[in-house]
Amino acid sequence: MARAALSSDDPRFSVGLRLDLGLSTEFASVVQGIVAGIHETSSLRNRRDALAATTLATDIVLANLLRAFQRNKTLYVALSLSSNSYPRGPGNPASVGSRGIRRVVEYLASSRPALIRLRPGGQFRGSGGGVIARHFTRIRATDQLIAKFNGVLTARASEGAPRVEVHGQSAANSRSFTTKELPIIRLKSTDGKLISFSDRDETKQMHARLKKYNEFVSLQWIDLLLPDEEFKTVVEGRVEEERELTEKTDPIVDLLFQRKLYRVFNNGRFDHGGRFYGGWWQHIPSKYRKFITINWTPIIELDFSNMQIAMLYAMEGHALEGDAYALDGVSAEYRKLIKRTLLALINAEGRIKAPASRERPPGWTWADLKDAIKEKHSRIASHFGSGIGRRLQRVDSDIAEDVMMSFMARDVLVLPVHDSFLTFPGQRDDLKTAMQTAYVARMGQNIGIDADPSFFETELSPDAIELDNEGVRPLSDAIDGYESSSDYVAYRKRRADFLVGKSDAWKFRFYTGG
Repeated sequence: MARAALSSDDPRFSVGLRLDLGLSTEFASVVQGIVAGIHETSSLRNRRDALAATTLATDIVLANLLRAFQRNKTLYVALSLSSNSYPRGPGNPASVGSRGIRRVVEYLASSRPALIRLRPGGQFRGSGGGVIARHFTRIRATDQLIAKFNGVLTARASEGAPRVEVHGQSAANSRSFTTKELPIIRLKSTDGKLISFSDRDETKQMHARLKKYNEFVSLQWIDLLLPDEEFKTVVEGRVEEERELTEKTDPIVDLLFQRKLYRVFNNGRFDHGGRFYGGWWQHIPSKYRKFITINWTPIIELDFSNMQIAMLYAMEGHALEGDAYALDGVSAEYRKLIKRTLLALINAEGRIKAPASRERPPGWTWADLKDAIKEKHSRIASHFGSGIGRRLQRVDSDIAEDVMMSFMARDVLVLPVHDSFLTFPGQRDDLKTAMQTAYVARMGQNIGIDADPSFFETELSPDAIELDNEGVRPLSDAIDGYESSSDYVAYRKRRADFLVGKSDAWKFRFYTGG
């Protein structure tokens, strides 16, 4: 389904409260000042446990407000103020409580002048009286709160550090925050809630591999080679795009704090799911992925063709032929609908929701579409409605891990987007070989691998590519010219900020920019 572009008045133009985010120690005076104000007239003022809870909640709330403001001055933080909204567990690494969060929010909103703008959450009813939407409470920092942060950051001015309203996606801003470790191996119950589990050899090894990979990613910089205004449009979710099949279809991205991957297993079982999530590059609109750069080199993207369907055919001892998502007599414009329906048939247990009549091919009923898909894929139809998709995800995520780890062993970064992979152009052939090898090792047969149109093919002139092929002028020179215009000031600033303090050894190992 199409995703509408967000506006500052849209309740979705908000980011959820991150319980792993805190402020660096340089902001201790701001935190303590607000904590003192909260407890000054409170009956809890002398209770040490309440003081500790308030300090923790203040640190988390202020950190989230500051980070949201850095990204966009009108961006809200969405959070729950209901009792028991923050249970202890793996998703709450600091064990912050609902009372502490409410205490902080109420104080910030009631201060004179107010330190936050607050929009209450709740249920919203339409003209017929039915509930049409539910929204969390949303808060954002006022100028008065930002002034407190900027008062601290004035001390950084001699170091050339930005004030908080400048270059919100720049690595320089990371100095303002601390983060606590969230679980990178996550197990969810059948109703989607995060649950604890007893570690075993398998999960320990998964954790060790993924932790090493995340550390590898953290050493490098991943960006978008877009003009500054278009960059803001993309990272703030202000474009329309088909929703990706990800755990969280969050249209607002954060280059600084969405760089760690985690694996999600489902239904309380480690043979269900296991896919990688958490990277901002996974949920930007797909048409913008070609603009991703790793260490300032535009990437290429390869993906497995019809992967889950091909896997089912392999399990039945057959090879998938042709496009799994094409039907005779149906225009190619309906391919996404056919794909969505077929994947729903293998992922869902039981019935699936019918698309609106306007989404279907003219003259086709919902039953017609399902019957045509079942006839085309009769060899795997026994799996429809079985929920086997979750088990297939465990296999395809293991294949993805094999690819990622094999390249990391060679000191080359490969970024996963489920069944596709992003890396440097010079690694195209090696990536294709690694993907095929990993797939064959688990499925016993080959699979098609496609290359999506790259930045080099769509954005650079044919002359630039020809000159590179002839050894006259490298593509890096053409890219340098591309990004040197006045439209890429913020892009160049993010690069300069990331490179501050990087040694020659780092540049020898990683740096591929001009």
